[in-house]
Amino acid sequence: YNSKILGIRGYSTGLLYASLFTDLILSQETPKATWVNFSDLKITNIQELSVGIDVGNAAKTVFTLVGYTFRFQRAIVIDVYEVEMTDTKDYTHIIEELNKWVFEWYKVFFNTIKQIRVDKSSPLFIKQIRNNISLKEIAVLESVSGKIVNRVSMKQQLIKQFRLMFVNSKNVHKMVDMLKVVKDDGKGGHVDDNTPEIDYSDSLDYALEPYETRMAIYKFRR
Repeated sequence: YNSKILGIRGYSTGLLYASLFTDLILSQETPKATWVNFSDLKITNIQELSVGIDVGNAAKTVFTLVGYTFRFQRAIVIDVYEVEMTDTKDYTHIIEELNKWVFEWYKVFFNTIKQIRVDKSSPLFIKQIRNNISLKEIAVLESVSGKIVNRVSMKQQLIKQFRLMFVNSKNVHKMVDMLKVVKDDGKGGHVDDNTPEIDYSDSLDYALEPYETRMAIYKFRR
């Protein structure tokens, strides 16, 4: 956004998202904000939710739950869960953690949690989740994993428009902290050195991708 829309020189060699976040919390007095308190959310206004999963190369596997408000006006990062990988932890253990985590949120949102999008580079993992997911009504799909430049641009635009928001919680703060250190590769994409911030960013992308088109056309709705 800063380099392509505002034309700020030198920005493309810096950080992709760091300058886009604010410390503002959504309220009647502050309708445009980065953060929202979960206690202030109207659960009935969350139209659908999706989970993005990235199987990280940096000893991190990350689950991200994103909710979408009425007519896809906003995407709100509800929760983030980081799996600490060890030599003895395999896909079975990860899926056990996933089932426990998703079930806790299912008790809040029920069948508005529609799908889980998983890093398509892990087809065996996707198959195992499909076979072992405890809530069979949630679809398990491989990620589309569109062009990185497009994924970066989409997140930048939504954050700048205050349409990608974040629940004010410890786990979600870590997502924002990770996004703040994602580096620009100078070509509109991100630098991927197999570092944890990319695992977090990719997990968010996979949760966003099913609804990107509907969010993009929202401004044309009446």
